[in-house]
Amino acid sequence: MKRLYLYLASLSLVLTVLIVLVSSAKMVSYVYFGGPDYFWRISKEILDKKRLHRLDVNTNEKKLIYETKEDLLIDISVAPTDTLIALLVKKEGVTPPDTFDYIVLPKNSLVFISPDGNEIGRLDEDVRKFSWSPDGQKIAYITGTYYEGGVGFKTTGVGIFDLKDRSKKQIKKDFPHRTIEGFKGGGYEIKWAKHDNNIYIRDFDYLDGIYRYNTKTGKSEKVDCNGIDFSPDGKYYIGDGTLYLTSTNENIMSLLRQKFGQQWTQFSLEWVFDKGHCLHFIAQKPIQKADGKWDYEGQYNVIYDVEKDEILKEVTLPISWWKGSPNKLVFEKDGKIIVETYEDLFKK
Repeated sequence: MKRLYLYLASLSLVLTVLIVLVSSAKMVSYVYFGGPDYFWRISKEILDKKRLHRLDVNTNEKKLIYETKEDLLIDISVAPTDTLIALLVKKEGVTPPDTFDYIVLPKNSLVFISPDGNEIGRLDEDVRKFSWSPDGQKIAYITGTYYEGGVGFKTTGVGIFDLKDRSKKQIKKDFPHRTIEGFKGGGYEIKWAKHDNNIYIRDFDYLDGIYRYNTKTGKSEKVDCNGIDFSPDGKYYIGDGTLYLTSTNENIMSLLRQKFGQQWTQFSLEWVFDKGHCLHFIAQKPIQKADGKWDYEGQYNVIYDVEKDEILKEVTLPISWWKGSPNKLVFEKDGKIIVETYEDLFKK
C-alpha cells in the first residue's frame, strides 16, 4: 500500500474503540478510527500512562514514540489534516503526608507532537477541554483549575490557539455566566463544528445554555439546541446521550428504539467517519426471564447510519484505546489488519 498520509489520534468524545468479538472460535478485534498507516495508544498499564505507542497497520509493528515529562497522558486527538497530534498531559499536585487536600493543585498542558513523536509546541494554561478547527490550523480550548467534584474543574477561560503564529485569543468575555455551586460559567464542553466552522460552547448553567462563537465576526450568541456534537454536515447532533434533528431540535432517539426494540438501551453516542451520518453507540440487548421481567445480555458496539436507518456493524466489547483520525474503519482478524472505508460499508 502506497503511503500517502499519516493518520493520527482522535475525541472526542467522539470516541474511537478497539472491540473484541469471539465468533466461531476466532478472535476478531475491531478498531473504529483512522488509517490506513498508523494508529496511536497511550500505555494501557495503570502505572505507565506516560507513554505513547504507535501501531503500523502494514507491518503490525508497535513502537514507543513519545514519553511525557509530566506525570500522566490524559487524552489524545488528531488534527483533521493528519499532520499533528494533540496530547493532554497532567502534572500531579502536591498533598501533605497526613491529608488528601492539595497544597499545589494538579495542572494540565496541551502538547503538540509530529507523527513521529517530536514535540513541536505546547500550551501551558491548564487546558481541560479542546477541539480542532476543521482546517487543523487552530484549537479551541477551555482552561480551568482543578476542582474535586462536578466536572473536575472550575472554568477560567475559553480561547483559540493558532498553531501557525502561536497566537492566543481569549473569547470567554463574550459569554454571559453566573455562579452555581462555586463554578464560574463560561463553558465546560467545547466543539469546533465542521459544517459551519463555528465554535460551540456549553455553559455550566443549563438556563444559560449553549453559545455559538462565530469565527468570522468574533461575535457570540445563544443558540436554541440541546447539544454541541454535530454530524459532519450539521443535520443531526448529540446532546446528553440523545440524538436530535438540528432543524427542529426534535428528539429522534425513537429511531433507535424502533430499530432495536423498545427494551434496548443505548449510551455513549458519538459520530464516526468524517462524512455521512454514521453513529457509534454502546447498546444492551434485552432478554425476558422466566418470571417475565426484563434483563440485559451484555453490551454491544453498534455502527448505525442514521440517514439510511441501517446497521453497518454490530460487535461486542471489551474496549481498547488505539486511536486515529475518523476516516476509516479498521479491524484485525487472525492477526491481520483490514481497512474499510465509508464507501466500502455500503458495498456489502
